Amino acid sequence: MKRKIVLQGLPHYLSEDASDFFKEAEATDIDDRMTAGMDVGILIIPGEDDGFHYSVVLEEQIVLRDVKDLPHAVALLVGLIFGLNITYPKKLRYTFEIIQKIFIDLGGDRCSMKVHGLKNRLLRKTL
Repeated sequence: MKRKIVLQGLPHYLSEDASDFFKEAEATDIDDRMTAGMDVGILIIPGEDDGFHYSVVLEEQIVLRDVKDLPHAVALLVGLIFGLNITYPKKLRYTFEIIQKIFIDLGGDRCSMKVHGLKNRLLRKTL
């Protein structure tokens, strides 16, 4: 649960617009209209048992359905982005930079000032 909250709150903390990245839809509404304008994103569908189902979207197409939770959906999406050499959405530049450089620890030596500041704050809390 904490990971889900961190991943959903990270764009808000960084003052980025995640409205085109995290989209909520009803199970009956899933069609091309829901993924229109989503180059990269996660579709969140409420389940019947108070849970959620997640789908990974690339270039307005659902590529993975029924992912069990949000952290797995984001991990799969980041893996697809790396594997297919797709650029990050510009609206979420810092969010993806944090996922790459702090969470995954790929190329963390050189980061933007915003990401470096958050990294220092996180390290200060763990010491």
